Amino acid sequence: MTVEAKRLVTEKPLSAEQRSLTVSNLTFRYENTAEDILAQLDLRIAPGEKVMIRGKTGAGKTTLFKVLTGLYGCRPFSRGFVSFSPQKPLLLPAPLEENLDPYRLFPAEVVQDYARRFSANEVGRLSYSEQLRVNMYRDELYGRNGVIIYDEPGEDICKDATCLIVSHHGVYEANRRY
Repeated sequence: MTVEAKRLVTEKPLSAEQRSLTVSNLTFRYENTAEDILAQLDLRIAPGEKVMIRGKTGAGKTTLFKVLTGLYGCRPFSRGFVSFSPQKPLLLPAPLEENLDPYRLFPAEVVQDYARRFSANEVGRLSYSEQLRVNMYRDELYGRNGVIIYDEPGEDICKDATCLIVSHHGVYEANRRY
């Protein structure tokens, strides 16, 4: 498996030319299963491009994104950043700033600027709408420095980000669809 991600985490957004994702010969199999869920997958996402992957339940769409983001215990590339934006708000039992920047990649003042936009500093006190905004702002922070992977997103897809979109239906604007 070879995955190359040409992205850096910086205080300022990277230019579109500096963001891309290339996956070569990616294969993944769950433990105790005989068949590969992903077999010899090749994928290239150009800087600023939005790629949508559609398919039936169980086809491996979400598995692909979880592998790419390291949610299955491995990070398949050595540099750059891929952010995963799930269907529902994904919040840590931690302060708001840590939810906005869980990897602590941005200067504190940048994260605090985002945190000031909320009514509370504890995620347990945020409304559902505010919880969705936490995800959206985290996507905005990380998306300017890498690739965002959306799993059945709402309407709040970062406009300038390089994106992979997984969906059961094709209602999202994308450069390519699979």
